[in-house]
Amino acid sequence: MVLDWTLCDGTGEAWAHKAVRPGRVVYISGEGAAGLGARISAWRSFHGRTERVPAVHFVLDAVNLLDHGAVRQFVADVEETFSPPPSFVVIDTLARSILGGEENSAKDVGLAIAGADIVRHALGCTVLLVHHSNKSGESERGSTALRGAVDVLMSLKSDDAGLTLKCEKSKDAEAFPDIALALKSHLQSVVVTPNEGMIVSGFRLGPAEVLALKSLSDAALSDGLTVTKWHDLSDQPSATFYRARKVLCDKGFVERDREERGARYTVTELGQKALTLITLNRAGIIGDCLT
Repeated sequence: MVLDWTLCDGTGEAWAHKAVRPGRVVYISGEGAAGLGARISAWRSFHGRTERVPAVHFVLDAVNLLDHGAVRQFVADVEETFSPPPSFVVIDTLARSILGGEENSAKDVGLAIAGADIVRHALGCTVLLVHHSNKSGESERGSTALRGAVDVLMSLKSDDAGLTLKCEKSKDAEAFPDIALALKSHLQSVVVTPNEGMIVSGFRLGPAEVLALKSLSDAALSDGLTVTKWHDLSDQPSATFYRARKVLCDKGFVERDREERGARYTVTELGQKALTLITLNRAGIIGDCLT
């Protein structure tokens, strides 16, 4: 996703239907450099761009944010090489950029933030730190000093419905609403796209839920469908369908006539509202995210 941001920033390509002000980008790739070529090629092909992206520049060695002398040398190299200077600098990842330091140490994290601030102030740019989540996936790894120091903190999480970008902290502005995304296979890699699901009554329906809901509605039987017949019509893998069924029932989009075996499922009034919104959205009449 960060690479997608980078290439959209460097070209002015809209991101998730949102306008982008183009600028120069420097992407410090401390890990995963071997896969960059395939990812960039897939992005260019998907967006119909045959030319390289001259406004995006990759640095394939980490800059140690704990060594402020090395950080200032990086800034000097950027100032000497690029005119105008970059508006966006990506540091990927924080762990690779604190060589000899400890991400659980508030002192080391504080020094790393100070190093990022040197870049930010000297170049007048936005600095994005890419960081891993902890084992539970509920928060960032390491010292809480990082959360306290940053202006904006975003998390990207995946589930059966796709990806969700969430604003965990916004220091000087209102947090943006969750953004639903998906990964689409393309060439030998994947690209990030807006999720084809919907947000209805405050809950996001992913593609699997939308397909299951539509298949149940299309059957148009007043007494509903058994779960077996519904599964057959939805044309989805069993695990995907049964997770979607649970979501639709739990959130009130679908109801069943009894709890025991042989229950028949029907679309509720809320489910019909969702289907109407989905139909209008696919016709381009309304936006892709509704409440």
